[in-house]
Amino acid sequence: RAGTAVIDPETGHRVELFDPKTRPCAVIWDEEALLTAPPDLCLSAAASCFSGVVGGLQSQDINPLAEGDLLQAFRLLTGNMAVVKKQPRDGRVRLNLTVAAFLANRSSDNGAGGGGAMAVVSSLAHSLDTRYPECGHGSAYSILTAPGIRFNRSHNAAGQARLAFLMGVETHGMDQERSAQAAAGAVETTYRETGMPLRLKDVGVTEKGIQQIAEDAMTDFGLHRNVRPVNSKEELVELLQGIL
Repeated sequence: RAGTAVIDPETGHRVELFDPKTRPCAVIWDEEALLTAPPDLCLSAAASCFSGVVGGLQSQDINPLAEGDLLQAFRLLTGNMAVVKKQPRDGRVRLNLTVAAFLANRSSDNGAGGGGAMAVVSSLAHSLDTRYPECGHGSAYSILTAPGIRFNRSHNAAGQARLAFLMGVETHGMDQERSAQAAAGAVETTYRETGMPLRLKDVGVTEKGIQQIAEDAMTDFGLHRNVRPVNSKEELVELLQGIL
């Protein structure tokens, strides 16, 4: 990727800077090097990657190249995330998750177009993991991804039903609404099985803190892309109160 996130010390906001010249010309994958990262850090990175992948798979105009990358990334993530901490010295697990991250990022270059499906999640996560030191990057996404899918259901039921089919949780006779519900439930279950947090209170957020997170998200650079238009801070406050 060609983006780097920094914190604005005056506002407390996350700022993301992009420059194509910052892209690496080569990437070296080495199991021994990957094993120097603590398991919690590895899992955190994988958890945020998983959110992006399920967002991309909800896109209705995805092209075959991007879909292939996302499906393989999804398979690698779901097959390895839950064992990172159980098998902390298994370099192959780390390598598989690294490959998944590479494929997920490549899918964006190939036109995955999933940002709109999950922009509300990333906008809230940018505030959550910036303002709360207890909340790692991956934890912000494990808490927000399934609620974000439910928040967007009215504007993306078809895309979410497609995700349910790809995740294997759509059963014969399900309508789009029920399939969309199943997709959100499957995403939540995946995070639960890794031991990642699912509630805001697990990372130190209080009722008062919800207001600040929602206010930050309203000014986030990506919120306008969300598939469901967000017209007021109160909509985000309601979402967050449901997962406190």
